[in-house]
Amino acid sequence: MKKQQKLTEEKKILVSGIIKKELLSSKYLVEAVFVTQKNGVTVEYPMCLVCAVSGKIRKNMILLKKGDLVDVEVSLYDLNVGLIVFRKKSS
Repeated sequence: MKKQQKLTEEKKILVSGIIKKELLSSKYLVEAVFVTQKNGVTVEYPMCLVCAVSGKIRKNMILLKKGDLVDVEVSLYDLNVGLIVFRKKSS
């Protein structure tokens, strides 16, 4: 009998963005900027993501609307799709 290997968790990037548009079936269009450093130079990559709402936000009935600042998890496999995991309070 072979030992079963544990499944490794998928690597994800956490990005901040602003909700630009509400789409059908509780999806949102989010404009985000991914910031990285290469050779001491800061590089910014603007991205437009189609995001779904995470289970905790849906369960707690947190309302999202246009202009909200949110944190989005983006998978390394598909950089056009994300998951909204946190809505930041507006000041």
